Amino acid sequence: MNHPIRWRIAQHVEQYWWRRYLHGKDWPTYHKWKCDYWQSLLNQATKLLPELDSLLSNKSMPVLDAGCGPAGVYMVLNAHPVTAIDPLIETYAYWLEHFDTSVFPWVDFRNIPLEQFKCREPFELVFCMNALNHVADIELATEKLVAATSQNGVIVMTLDAHNYSVFQKLFRLIPGDILHPHQYTLNGYVNLFNYYGLQLQGNHTLSKGRLFNHELLVFKKK
Repeated sequence: MNHPIRWRIAQHVEQYWWRRYLHGKDWPTYHKWKCDYWQSLLNQATKLLPELDSLLSNKSMPVLDAGCGPAGVYMVLNAHPVTAIDPLIETYAYWLEHFDTSVFPWVDFRNIPLEQFKCREPFELVFCMNALNHVADIELATEKLVAATSQNGVIVMTLDAHNYSVFQKLFRLIPGDILHPHQYTLNGYVNLFNYYGLQLQGNHTLSKGRLFNHELLVFKKK
């Protein structure tokens, strides 16, 4: 379901959150910490789908980082030509002193929402890290994400998933989670992605919370 007002509010809060989060942080220290985080996550994703290792080793293969944010997985994909899209790229570049696109010459940054993204050729490897529940229209965004993935291509995602359906329903009614316009359980996400032709290859809980778990999911397009 499309929630344009909630999405616009979430976008303002998102950029404000990053400004507060990065304020005063030493960039070299943060950069190393974030790269280590992404590398650890890629190692975990490879355990879920071993063939991912060969895709990551193919240095000429283009990669899509959808909803990349100012510190996305593109940071550790310097062996690949990366297309990184986010509707707040220009905002991040203006407000965040830590975000300098020239530091990542292998990345083609595009200031565009996922719902409007079109590519000439589909990608064999797509990342969408903690982003799909930030979009305005999750059904259209999922459709676009799948369209940008080649047949038998791999999509690696992370998402915050509700642990209890009662709170999922409550948070859909009230802005209890202002950063995320969309509220799903893990099964709800998997069912949504199955509908658009994705098959779950494996998932791993990255962190556990009382209301939400942060989940890593690996899909293939069939």
